[in-house]
Amino acid sequence: MACADNSDKDTSSLDIPNELDSNSDLFVDAVDSFNTTTTCIGNAAYIRWNPLQAVKQRTFGQYKTHPSTICTETASSHNMVRRLKLQYKLNGVHEGCVNAINFSPCGTLLASGSDDLNIVVWKWMERRPFLTFDTKHTFNVFQARFMPESDSSVIVSAARDGQVRAHIIGSSGELANSRRVASHKDSAHKLAVDRSLPHTFLSCGEDGLIQEIDLRTAAPNKLLYVRRDDVEKMTKIPLYTIQMNPSRPHEFAAAGKNKYAYIFDKRMTSDNSEFSYVKKFCPDNLVNDKDTVFPDSITCLAYSYDGKELLCSYNDDDIYLFDSSHSSGSNFIKRYEGHRNSQTVKGVNFYGPHSEFIVSGSDCGHVFIWDKNSEKIVQCMEGDETGVVNCLEQHPSAPVLATSGLDSDVKIFMPCSLRPTSLSKLDHIVSSNKKARDTEREEDEENSGTVNDFYRIYYRRISRMIQRRAAGEDGENGDDNTSNNSDSEDSDTDMDQHTVPLRCDPQ
Repeated sequence: MACADNSDKDTSSLDIPNELDSNSDLFVDAVDSFNTTTTCIGNAAYIRWNPLQAVKQRTFGQYKTHPSTICTETASSHNMVRRLKLQYKLNGVHEGCVNAINFSPCGTLLASGSDDLNIVVWKWMERRPFLTFDTKHTFNVFQARFMPESDSSVIVSAARDGQVRAHIIGSSGELANSRRVASHKDSAHKLAVDRSLPHTFLSCGEDGLIQEIDLRTAAPNKLLYVRRDDVEKMTKIPLYTIQMNPSRPHEFAAAGKNKYAYIFDKRMTSDNSEFSYVKKFCPDNLVNDKDTVFPDSITCLAYSYDGKELLCSYNDDDIYLFDSSHSSGSNFIKRYEGHRNSQTVKGVNFYGPHSEFIVSGSDCGHVFIWDKNSEKIVQCMEGDETGVVNCLEQHPSAPVLATSGLDSDVKIFMPCSLRPTSLSKLDHIVSSNKKARDTEREEDEENSGTVNDFYRIYYRRISRMIQRRAAGEDGENGDDNTSNNSDSEDSDTDMDQHTVPLRCDPQ
């Protein structure tokens, strides 16, 4: 499992089209497009970086900064983002929707976890699985992550059964060991790892518990339970997401079925204190929201590359960016609109070497990419044939994006398109998402009122999703994809009110 650092890796082995002959019209079109100084998308004008001029300056020693910055400027340019396209799929192994994806620290391997309870380690550049193994989880796998500084031989996972497990890959490429290292009393959704901590990581679950797990010790350290401090004081908050600050590993953020994102300091956590968070953030427009049928919840959060910004995706709402250095209670600094996060629970992430872009999936099956500063959509791609994109993972060193959702595959996007993606249908997609959100909110408000109403509305949403999926599939594939985990059993009765049989829980 040797895995050398590929920060300077030659990416020529990637599948990049070679259709650009210097005498062809396509080459002329591509060069003209790259040389254009500005471009307009919607009502915004973007300054476009000129790579040909940059290469010339580097060649003749005229580059203003270090020559290596040309790689950073290339990967973070709008040209590269607008040329992202589906290059290929990693398929034929998983038999359920893929809930988790993660690149190895060196970027040569990719791990995916699925409803089929398996983790597949892919040699993604070769489009083939390297290893497939049973996780020993008993319900849907929600998270699979490589541990840093482990030579890509240690993978940790979390699942709906509440277990957190560590899997050791032997030197010959087989699964050498799999053991439970921690457990939650309810679903465990996310794990937080940091590149400076090769043995330690954090877990969170719907029981509201955050645990620090050291693979060298026999038992985890229960840091704290996250509790409400508003109306229902001291009530535990079901947690969906957690991440460490990449610049300060002692600091981490967590969120879940609550409107606030909480920042904690491991040096000052104690479940004995009334409130142990350092800061909390919530958009001002949601602070006074009194919706009790579908209360605000954060499905995913992410730190920027330097830890100075915190990104939060809200269920049935927009994506908000906060300055993590601001005082507790500060309002958001940016807001990203156009996608839809309702049917399943979406992930969100930064994209670019210096977190220049925001990327998220959507119920409409598209991958949205926003410019972080302008809040404008700069890319919108079809990302899932079944209809929902949940997970998005950026390659650690190359301009490559991996996504997954209700389909049983992993999709690899690269900036290989000969021309920028057309955004002619963007306005229609955005308006359709907004209309669907507004319509569903109106219906929910009309039918809300009791606990039974809550579950009736909830399962009506799931039923809509299944009907849309079935309409877009042939009979054989439809049977295969809807038979797992009792998705089609959407009865309003005979359901345990504490158990919701979703295929794809929060990511």
